Amino acid sequence: MAHYLEFHKFSSYKGNDILFKDVDLKVYEKECIGIQANREVQNVIIEKIIEQDEVIIPADHSIFVLDSRIAPYQSMKLAHYIDYMLSWHDSAEQKEDILRLLKLQQSANKKISKINEQELQRLRYLSLYLTRANICLLQEPLQNTDYETQHVLKHIISLLIEHTDKMMIVLSNNSAELEQCSEPVYILNEQGAGKIRNQLPEKESRKEENVKISCRHGDRIIIFSTEEISFIESENAAVMIYAQGNKYKIDYTLKELEGILNPDLFFRPHRSYFVNLEEISELICWSKNSYSIQLKNVEDILVPVSKANIPALKQKLNI
Repeated sequence: MAHYLEFHKFSSYKGNDILFKDVDLKVYEKECIGIQANREVQNVIIEKIIEQDEVIIPADHSIFVLDSRIAPYQSMKLAHYIDYMLSWHDSAEQKEDILRLLKLQQSANKKISKINEQELQRLRYLSLYLTRANICLLQEPLQNTDYETQHVLKHIISLLIEHTDKMMIVLSNNSAELEQCSEPVYILNEQGAGKIRNQLPEKESRKEENVKISCRHGDRIIIFSTEEISFIESENAAVMIYAQGNKYKIDYTLKELEGILNPDLFFRPHRSYFVNLEEISELICWSKNSYSIQLKNVEDILVPVSKANIPALKQKLNI
């Protein structure tokens, strides 16, 4: 049975003014919603959730709050702090994997007081990644962040949605930032909770065709244009790309890639794969409802096609 956090007649007032009123909203496991609000209203929402004031929380569920203003121990080296956090949370994660996840490999031996603000923000995300709490409240997590830091947070949220049963609420005054890491996005007012719709048409909201994807390979960082990628595969909880005849591990989830890749160039024939349509050399028919894809310059791998995706693939290939 799915659990959820429920706002029931959720209301707040400031003097004679209504901040929000009679909000009825449910947040389910494996969901990350956004709420647009100023800092004052964010604090009210967080306080009411913690106190379970007009909020119903499943039994035995705990709450974690990520506040982007909190700074970790400044005198510790970054790597030592990660060791400390892994021990504190009794986590089996490896320090090297955490450094890669947070894109902090180059600063591992620096004192936290010496890292830049973007690195510090990414380090703050570690507590979100490690917490055992079931309900996570993220207050302004993307404020004043660059693209790399935004990607790290989106990647962490995707991993938590994919591999845990957390319920997450992102609070921000910036609707564009909310749309990057949460869905749907709401604004609370005297009429209740209203959804904020993306103002851009779906195709325009996607990344441009010349998206770059980077990965670490040994002591090098390799950058690919998506056009160079033959196909992408989810393999044992890792995502691998095949490009220029080689295989590389990347720090993206398939869900993230779905929002990045150009849909006119890439197709998802199976839940574990994306293929570059330009790299398809043959569509192999084994039976009426069984097909595989043969790709150029990748002779030893056949990509499966799910039965439900066969018609759409044939349409893409004009078959």
